Amino acid sequence: KLVAALGATAAARTTSTTANRTRLVNLAVNNGGRAYPLATTSYSAPGTSPHFLVDGNYWYHVSPPNRWTTTGSPNARDSVTVDFGTPRVVDSVKLYFLDDSTGVTPPARYELERWHDGAWVPVAAQHRAPVAPTGRRANTVSFAPVTTTTLRVLLTPRRGSALGLTEIEAWGSVTGVTASAPAASPNVAYGATVTASF
Repeated sequence: KLVAALGATAAARTTSTTANRTRLVNLAVNNGGRAYPLATTSYSAPGTSPHFLVDGNYWYHVSPPNRWTTTGSPNARDSVTVDFGTPRVVDSVKLYFLDDSTGVTPPARYELERWHDGAWVPVAAQHRAPVAPTGRRANTVSFAPVTTTTLRVLLTPRRGSALGLTEIEAWGSVTGVTASAPAASPNVAYGATVTASF
């Protein structure tokens, strides 16, 4: 009985330690096919699904593809939006820009915004490393912790180039178990395979 009691106490301590542990979590990753986090874009070149942006993988070569690009976009600037599906506390974002021989380069500039009180507002007091958008490395944007359900990156391309990303990460400190987002997707066709007869 004493051994059992000691074992139960040890298990309780382990559970308590796990529940109280604070760790950094990439809140944007979705590599399990869940409804959220959900990445959407203003435009996507064929074969460059927004889901690649939050699948937890990044590499810069063209094949096999793991990228989103704006090749062929008619827009003066494009956007990437990450919907967490529930409020999250975020204190940094990492953007992995492409820069390769296919006419895809880092953007001329970008803005980071969050959804707050029914409107998009700039994330305040951003510290960027590197300062200018740079390809083939993490572009880290750090800031004081903010609570939001959705982040948006506005991207302005360089003249004559498309732009692209291989991954976007949103990091925050989480204590205990990360709260789950709703299971239902607002877009039942998201991530589905599309086929046509002709």
